[in-house]
Amino acid sequence: MKAAIGVLFLLLTACAAPPETPLPDYSDSGKGLPHSSALIHLSARIAEDLERNHDLLNKRQLIAVTTPVWLNNINASGRLPRQLGEGLLSALHQRGFNLVELNSSKQIRVSEQGNLILSRDYQRLEANLPVNQVLVATLSQDSDGVIINSRLVDIANNRVVSTSQAFLSWQESAGYLEPSYSVTEQQGMLIRDEQPGRTPVREVTP
Repeated sequence: MKAAIGVLFLLLTACAAPPETPLPDYSDSGKGLPHSSALIHLSARIAEDLERNHDLLNKRQLIAVTTPVWLNNINASGRLPRQLGEGLLSALHQRGFNLVELNSSKQIRVSEQGNLILSRDYQRLEANLPVNQVLVATLSQDSDGVIINSRLVDIANNRVVSTSQAFLSWQESAGYLEPSYSVTEQQGMLIRDEQPGRTPVREVTP
C-alpha cells in the first residue's frame, strides 16, 4: 500500500512540474532572434540562398567577396555594408566555399598598434589573384529597413550564376539603422512630416 502511494505521489509531482521550454531554433525561422545576432543570421541566410540558387555550383572555384554598397551611390559603403561583407565571407566559408582575402597584404607589418596584415592600400595588396567569381551586393533603403540584393558573378564573362534577396528591418539592425527624422532635405528644400519614419531609414554614424 505504501509503495502504491509513493508511486502515485511521484506521478502527481511529475504532472505538476512545468514542461521544459525548448530553445528557439533560429536556423528555421529567425523569429525571436536577438538583435545582436541579426546581421550574422542575415549573412547565413544569404549564403544559403547563394548556394541553393547556384546554376553551376563548384565550390573549388575561388570567390572574392567585394564590399556591399548603397544602391543610390555604388561608390559609397558604410558601417552596415562593411559588416555585412565580413559576415558574408564567414558564412560562405562555413558552407564550404573557396574564398580569397582581398585585404591581405604581402607581408606582416609590425607596429605599435600590433602585428598587422590587413590593408586598404592597393599598393600593398596582391595584384593578380586567380579569382573565378565575385560576390556583389547592394543595399537600398525604405521606411522600414534595407533591401539587400546579392549575386555571384563569373569573372570570365560577367554571367550571374546565383542570386539572393533579403530584408533587414531597422528594429533588427543592432544599432546600424534608425528611422528618418521628421524633417528632411529634398532638392534643397526642408520637408516636414507629421511623424518620423515616413522617408527611408538612415544609417547610424558613430
